[in-house]
Amino acid sequence: MTTPTTTRSRSLAAATIVAAFFALFMSIAASPDAQAAGRRTVELELVGAKTYRWDGREFDYAAIATALAEADAEKAIKKLVLFDPDGQTTMADVIDFALLAKPIGAKAYHKVDDGLREIQLTSRP
Repeated sequence: MTTPTTTRSRSLAAATIVAAFFALFMSIAASPDAQAAGRRTVELELVGAKTYRWDGREFDYAAIATALAEADAEKAIKKLVLFDPDGQTTMADVIDFALLAKPIGAKAYHKVDDGLREIQLTSRP
């Protein structure tokens, strides 16, 4: 005969085993190699205020956000790079661009003098 205590102990043991397997799976999935596999870099050219060129097509701000979300669903985007051939990037352009990267979980970079600088947005109280 099983008592409520025995049933509870078995349930607890089963939950512990499931939690251990889940933790093992998550540690493997969270490894840098697993995260980096299959992720890509997307470079957007700034052609005007909140207007970007990607793969030969021009997008306004809302359209590029949608296109990036769709592309990220197909293959995760790791880096989002802002390229401004005219060198006329304003602080507002950089902030707007960094906000595009947030919903897809990508890091935002600004291509400056043949190097990449990460754009980090922080909030202060």
